[in-house]
Amino acid sequence: SLDDVSLLAVDRSDIGFFITNPEIPTLKNTHTCLSILNSLNYSEKVHLIINKDGDDYVKSSDVKAALNKNPAFIIPNDPKAATSAMNRGIPVVTSFPKSEITKAIYGFAASEAGISPKDLNRILRKQVKEV
Repeated sequence: SLDDVSLLAVDRSDIGFFITNPEIPTLKNTHTCLSILNSLNYSEKVHLIINKDGDDYVKSSDVKAALNKNPAFIIPNDPKAATSAMNRGIPVVTSFPKSEITKAIYGFAASEAGISPKDLNRILRKQVKEV
């Protein structure tokens, strides 16, 4: 929901990410929230992320059309990796380093940082060794 604290956070941020799932009730709520953010002139700073894309009835192209917004990032659906990581309390990027989710997350992080995924992997491996 968009309470005063959420709106203040958006107002003070340079960029924000709105994560949604490709399910009809969720998309209805997402549409409402994005409409409110748009009416407050925040549409340029709020970027859409589609979570669990792939196996659902609602495809990412349907989400784009329904929300009239291109996603900045799409997280593929991998219920086995996501559920296992969640139940074990270990980040999916650690517990399933070769999964499609991990590849997508690293790709997104590298893109946001303005570096290549290969450079991001090298930086992360170096930081892990230092810990």
